[in-house]
Parts: sequence; C-alpha cells; structure tokens
Amino acid sequence: MRRLFLWLIPVLFVAPPALAACIGQDMLPELRSDDPAGVDAMFARSHAIPNSQGLFWKIEKDGVPASHLFGTFHASEVVDDVPDPVWNALNSAKVAVFELSPGEQQAMNTRMVSDPSFTMDLDAPPLLSELTDGQRRTLAAALNARGMPVEAANQMRPWLLGSLLGFPACHLRAAATGAQVLDNVMAELAAEKGIRVAGLETYEEALSGFSDFDRDLLVKVLVADDTMLKREEDIFRTNALLYSAGETAAINELSIWLAERQNVSFDPRKVNQTLMNNLLDGRNRKWMTPLRRHLDLGNAFIGVGALHLPGEAGLIELLRAEGYKVTRLD
Repeated sequence: MRRLFLWLIPVLFVAPPALAACIGQDMLPELRSDDPAGVDAMFARSHAIPNSQGLFWKIEKDGVPASHLFGTFHASEVVDDVPDPVWNALNSAKVAVFELSPGEQQAMNTRMVSDPSFTMDLDAPPLLSELTDGQRRTLAAALNARGMPVEAANQMRPWLLGSLLGFPACHLRAAATGAQVLDNVMAELAAEKGIRVAGLETYEEALSGFSDFDRDLLVKVLVADDTMLKREEDIFRTNALLYSAGETAAINELSIWLAERQNVSFDPRKVNQTLMNNLLDGRNRKWMTPLRRHLDLGNAFIGVGALHLPGEAGLIELLRAEGYKVTRLD
C-alpha cells in the first residue's frame, strides 16, 4: 500500500543518520518460488486493467504536431533506465509539463520551512494515543531510521507522514543530500535547453487528496506490519524494476497483494481504492484542462507519475475520451 506515495516529491527537511546505501533485492524471484500461482494471479489482475503496460505514449490531434506522454518514477534510481527516444522527445519539445513546476516546488519548500502549520496540525489529537503498542513500536523504528523521534508524528499532517514512510530511509537520505528525482532531472534538462517548463497543479492542489483521508487509518496502513517496513528497500527495488519494465499497473497490484499476504486488519483493496480516488483519479480529471491547453498547441512533453497512466480513470483513457489519439511507443 505504501507505494501509492510514489507521486510525492521528497522535499523533506530531515537529516537521516548514516545508513547503508539502498541495496534492495528484487522480490519477484522469491515470491515466484514461494507462491507462483499468486504471482501469476497478481499479474493477471494487473494486465486486465486498461493500459496496464507502457511508459511512453504519442498523443495526436489533427492540425497540430504530436505530443508525448511519459510515465515517470519519482526517484533518482531509474534515471539511467530511461530510453533514448524519451530524452529525444523531451529535447525537441516546445514545452515540458510536469505535475509541479519548479516554482511550485520551491514555494512548497519555502512554506515547509517558514510555516509550521503547513506540516503540523496542532488541533489534531495526538496520534500516538490512537495506536496500539505494536503500531507505536513499528512507527518509532521507521521514524528513527529517518532521523526523527516518534513523538514528531503526533501532530504531523498526513501528507508529510505519508511521504516520509512512503519511501525507504535510504532513498530519503539520498534526496536530502541532493539526489534528483527523475522528474526534476527532466525539468532541469529542459530549462537548460531553453524549453519552457510548466506544471499541472499547485502544491496545495497536489496535497488536497489527503484533506479528507483519515489520519489514523493512513498510519495503520503505513505501519500495518513491521515485516514490510523491514523489507522496504526490497519493495522499492522491486517496484523500480517493474517500472523500468513498463509494468505500471503491477506496481499497485503488487502493493495490494503484499498487504493481503500479511493478513492486515483492514481491507487492502478497499483502502487502496480510496487512496487511488483521492491521490490519482481525482487529480487526473482536474489535469485535463491544463493538458488540453498544452496539447492543442502541439509538441508538448508531458511527464507525470506512471501510476497516473493506467485504468479507466487514467490519463490515457481520459485523453482518448477527449478525442485525442494516444498510441503506445515503448
């Protein structure tokens, strides 16, 4: 379930302690050995989702040059896996469009430093009083690995807690020391080449999906089982490999299946759907207005998190419903 937070940009002002580098291992060989039928069923569910595979797509409309849509992975680890045709499309675009513009990211960074109410909700009941002893220990271990005391979570807003626990500690350490996620590498490259860089939403809009989400449930999802936190590097590595293979929908399906295997106290698929509705589908629909504006001028490069692409409410189907021809290239 934690992988739904891949879209969050890790602009976290934390100083994790010295940790080993990310050395996660692909979990799929182990899972296939342990439960081959389960793995096959997981991929079958994934492949039943519209546009479940593919990262790079051409968008066409009569009378204007073609544009391109690329599903990103909000991490630095996959930059070298991006194929040349994607970079070529970015380099030749008139405008490069990402979820947040560089200006919005900087505004968010500034507010995180200057406005305590942005990251903390002092009116919320203390989170730790809502957790069991086991959940508190799991949360404490996860936050300690990120250089934070567990008490810091007491009034932390859900979007920040989700972004802290949605990435392995080693990844956050890399981000804190300057590692650039793929989206930012692309945006900087475009700016260096004189290509206009734009965003699809404000940072407030990006975080609005958390506004109605129950904080206690979110925490229970994120710390449901300490086994998953202990293997967070392996999960991250597995998702990065699924991403590089173009298995976009499988990233989400694997998250659900792993939670189901742990016999958690909530319905993983139901909670996942709530998160999807809040963090992905609703934003996709809101993005259509700015997307049409860029696409109708032609030669745009659109780079958004890969989980925004598949599904009935994914960008590919929404664009087709608007009359655009969308063709998979990779």
